[in-house]
Amino acid sequence: MSYLLSPVDNGMDYFVDESLYASMDVGSNGNPYGDPTFAAGDDQGEEVWGFGVWDSNTSDGFDTGNVPVGFAGASNGNETLEVGQNAPISYAGDAFGSISSVQFQAAVTVPASASWSNVTVGFYDGNELVEVDSIGTGPAVNTINTPNSPQAEQVLTVSPPAGSNITNAVATGTMRMTAPVGTALGSSSMFCSIFVNG
Repeated sequence: MSYLLSPVDNGMDYFVDESLYASMDVGSNGNPYGDPTFAAGDDQGEEVWGFGVWDSNTSDGFDTGNVPVGFAGASNGNETLEVGQNAPISYAGDAFGSISSVQFQAAVTVPASASWSNVTVGFYDGNELVEVDSIGTGPAVNTINTPNSPQAEQVLTVSPPAGSNITNAVATGTMRMTAPVGTALGSSSMFCSIFVNG
């Protein structure tokens, strides 16, 4: 097992080199005529979207609750994202070489919190399981008590065994995003992402 949890960073790094990605954002909280709440795509910026409801009553603040997420990405570009009870979404992205790492990101740009828990990554060579890494606690940021410095992110990088030929990765975890009453939220004010890197 090889993984690295970065220190909390008070800036943002949008990982422009990822091959495949899944992103869970505030979006429009399920409004199908607004911004999506989750998406899967590739390094060309092409993606498919979903519009799940995070919080049906935001009068007491915003809270997604604990949401299970599963993201499967392959070096042939195929990817599937499952978020909570929503229907899975799939996309055929650009193909690339073998998978070098999987990253989980938790980030906020307003006084809020975002976190990952129950993190597990399975690495495969074709249909053969090479390694499963169960990390448990993932990246987490919370700037609710630092409103004058609201931006923060943390990243967990999970790497397969050296010298292995990884063609498929399955990443699972539980995400949660919260913000107190009165916080002005944009569609990307909080986000939890997964990246599959070639």
